[in-house]
Amino acid sequence: MYVRRRGARSRPVARFKRRQRERRASPSWIDQIVMYLVLLVDILVLRPLTLAQDTAYALVASPTSHRILIRTALLTGLHAACVGVALIAYGGFYYAWVPDVSVKKDVWLQYENGQGTPLTRPLASVLLDGGPSDLPVWQIEPTTPLFMENQEYDVSLEMRVLLAPQKQPRNFMINLDLSSHEKQLYQASHSTLLVTEPRFVRWLGRLARVVLRPFQREPMAPVQTVRVPLLHRVVPWSSDRLKYPGSKGIGKGYMATHANLQLDRLGMQLPVQSAALRFDAHLTGISYLMYHHSLVCLGMFVVLFAGVEFMVAGAFWLLLTVYYSLRPIE
Repeated sequence: MYVRRRGARSRPVARFKRRQRERRASPSWIDQIVMYLVLLVDILVLRPLTLAQDTAYALVASPTSHRILIRTALLTGLHAACVGVALIAYGGFYYAWVPDVSVKKDVWLQYENGQGTPLTRPLASVLLDGGPSDLPVWQIEPTTPLFMENQEYDVSLEMRVLLAPQKQPRNFMINLDLSSHEKQLYQASHSTLLVTEPRFVRWLGRLARVVLRPFQREPMAPVQTVRVPLLHRVVPWSSDRLKYPGSKGIGKGYMATHANLQLDRLGMQLPVQSAALRFDAHLTGISYLMYHHSLVCLGMFVVLFAGVEFMVAGAFWLLLTVYYSLRPIE
């Protein structure tokens, strides 16, 4: 007779249950991924939000944070005001020290006299006025100064002339007189030789003028731009005595009001499309630095101006602190 031993069948069941408990105790790879995702969300999202919430609550509820915020706002406003005042002051200094670096006056050449007889030497008289529009023909004195007082200028003549045939003479003479309402101030004579530009240079210049100034009429005939330097470092408006070599004696204080121009080309007329007298300021010292290195000067000016203002504000703060610290408490 076969007798089953007690517990022989229960051993596989116990082994199976033990394996189930081990599987439940060790998480699967999906559970591990979920656990890591929850940890990342806690570190990257929940903790920063909690910290920001606690900080905002501390700033709103803490009196110390109120004082810090008010002082920071006052210092920021003071700094912005200092920078704004420094920029305004720099603009005023720039306007006072730096003149118009290049000013031009159109020249209208006269090819006939009053009786209609052609002139072999075209001439022009230019009123040196700095106003925005042309003055009436009877105006003999400028209403607005064209120049800055006691400023040196280089004077030149810019012309757009028609290209002459190869057989015609290419040299001409320019005579310029700068005078006041009393006497002649400066005089210059300069001979110039016309050199024909290469064709591709001429067409490139013409294309640039069409692009930059599309509403200006461009002639069909070939022209070229000629710039003739005439005077160097002259002072058209001065409060001192005239010291230019070769000029006539002028008393203390003068201003050039007229420019008389004459062209001479060996008895032949010079075909000129347009002409302009150009006055280029000869900058030196502070005006040179402020014009050619404006950003560097602006930064230095703002730093120095703001530094002085902060020193003054700090001195007042120190005086008030000492005053209130020595004041007896009632």
